[in-house]
Amino acid sequence: MGSMRACQAWPRWCRVLSHTVGLGIALLSACTESTETLPLAPIPLVFKDKLLYAVGDILPTLDNRCTATPEESPPFGSGSLSLLIDTGTPLTTLVPSQAASARQFPHGQVSLSAARSDGSAAGTQFLRCDIPVVRSSQTVADFRLRWADQPLLPLGGVIGGDQLSQFALSLRFAGSPATGESASLLLSRGDIATWCRIDRAVLPFKPVGGELSVELGDTVITYPASRVTIGACVEPLANPLSENAMTACVTMNRVKDALMQVSDQLTKLSQASPRDEERISRLTSYQQTLRGLSDNGQCGDASEALLGDMTDELGLRESAYTVSGTNMRFLLATALPELVLTATACRRLTGKSCTCDTKDLVPIALPGLNSIRTKEGNFAEQPDYGCRIPLGDAFHAALALVAKQRQLSPCDELARSRRQRYALRPVTASDAPHEQCLRNLCVRNLGRDPALLNRRCGYTGLDADLACNDRLSPVASWIELGGPSPSGITDKLEALVVPDSAAMIQSANADIRNLSAQVDGIIGVSVLRRMYSTIDYPQARLELSCRCGDQSTACHAYRAVTYYTADTCVERDELIIPDNLGRTDCQR
Repeated sequence: MGSMRACQAWPRWCRVLSHTVGLGIALLSACTESTETLPLAPIPLVFKDKLLYAVGDILPTLDNRCTATPEESPPFGSGSLSLLIDTGTPLTTLVPSQAASARQFPHGQVSLSAARSDGSAAGTQFLRCDIPVVRSSQTVADFRLRWADQPLLPLGGVIGGDQLSQFALSLRFAGSPATGESASLLLSRGDIATWCRIDRAVLPFKPVGGELSVELGDTVITYPASRVTIGACVEPLANPLSENAMTACVTMNRVKDALMQVSDQLTKLSQASPRDEERISRLTSYQQTLRGLSDNGQCGDASEALLGDMTDELGLRESAYTVSGTNMRFLLATALPELVLTATACRRLTGKSCTCDTKDLVPIALPGLNSIRTKEGNFAEQPDYGCRIPLGDAFHAALALVAKQRQLSPCDELARSRRQRYALRPVTASDAPHEQCLRNLCVRNLGRDPALLNRRCGYTGLDADLACNDRLSPVASWIELGGPSPSGITDKLEALVVPDSAAMIQSANADIRNLSAQVDGIIGVSVLRRMYSTIDYPQARLELSCRCGDQSTACHAYRAVTYYTADTCVERDELIIPDNLGRTDCQR
């Protein structure tokens, strides 16, 4: 889309871009031979007052660190050593110490230093040379991050997706809020190992964005896709595969209750006139199967189709193995302090108050996005306001991030992955005689009637078995946060509800809506700090694992499982669940 057309469609957004070049704007496409010096160890970051940022600088021209002779009287570089590292921003931007016009520089550089405990810079650990950067017309005095009642953070710039997309970013958090938390970042070329060699929940992604071009002065700037979006199930029923006590998918008590229910229905149907012979025949088959299971623990010669229909119709599965929660899509932003939900997304949740009193409103102003130039030529801040709500309770997790398989929704995929891990795990000598039959009742197969595929399992592709049959479908990877914790305390995850018109939401959706579903919110540092995460751009995947040690928080992560012999990790053409259900180890 051309810049003029883009400005007609989103006039305020383009006006902000052309003047401030802040968060959420475009990238200069320049053909340069960039070089970099990668760190040998994680780079310490500053994590303070909910804000996560790096120490470094962004320069519009090269200096002697890039083996170049510095220009005489070069343009001003970063006016502050505080830099945001943000996957949610597509452009690397420098903020000068003195006012200057917004413009592009095709041969700039960026460096990151280790942050000392007081926030000052130690030695340079990462250097990238000969890269395009854009200078903001705002100075450090105006280009600030405001988040609730936290201290204002004046910024020297933002390292965006145009540069970050060349690397794998490994974020590590340590400590606790009580003792103080620290954070570090390792930049690497990415792990070429296949997903099954990685002991983490691996969630593939496809970078999106790059749909707009923006006029900056007399130049039109375009940018590549670099935004990462993730499918999530918000507030599903808590994990039934908990390490401490696994909940059975189908129990004998449910079988006996269902047998009584079916017998009562048959008695009534036999006395009705006219008789519904088809339903009587089906319920009689259910009765025989349930009676055999109740008496001797066997499913007899009942077909998978009969078992599946009976389980669905009689509601034999425990609720946590059925679809629960609300499907959403989130943008991943490594610099945003909290988890953000749109007001529309909040209203889709159950029992949430998505508004609050004026005194409880939280002001948010992102640099560049929440500011306008006044008639006098100065910049005025225009914050958005949000309300905080808790996610998760004693029976529900707060959030589950789920890998996409076929075309099922995140909540459907989460429920299926739970069923598969429970029902298809290896049978052991200690299992009760009726256990195998109960597991057969747990799995689902909805692919028997082509006319019902779209309604019953939501799949419209060519190979329905891969989406509609639990025994044949790949087992999705996922990580679940919040809910009942090992200590018995309910672990809640706070979310900030903002209007759908909030600048951070509008800028992202304007960029991705032709390529992807619009986002319902943004995953920020408050979620990332609960995990060890690697955003591997070269391999287009997220690698997530739980942090060890805090018994007051809840986190469960599971690897994917497949049966494709084309995958080098699979030795047979059969879906086999590992003994530990594919659970990943926590990381310290």
